[in-house]
Amino acid sequence: MGEKCRIVDRRLCGSLDYADHVSILKFIERNWGLPTISGRSRDNLPNPTYDKAVSVYAPTNNPAISDLFDLFNF
Repeated sequence: MGEKCRIVDRRLCGSLDYADHVSILKFIERNWGLPTISGRSRDNLPNPTYDKAVSVYAPTNNPAISDLFDLFNF
C-alpha cells in the first residue's frame, strides 16, 4: 500500500490522505471523466474515508488511495 504522504501546496494547505504515484492517475481520471486503466489496476481503489470516533488518520476502508482532489478548490 502507498505511504502516508503529506502533500503541501503553495498556500501551505495540506492533506494527510494516503497517496502514491497512482493518485496522480486517479486525479486525471476524475477531473476529465476518464475510465480507469484496467479492472485490476490500483486506480480502482476507493478514496479514503475516516471515522473520527475511531481515528482521524487511519482510513476505515483499507486499502484506499487518495485522488488528491482535496488539495484543490475548483
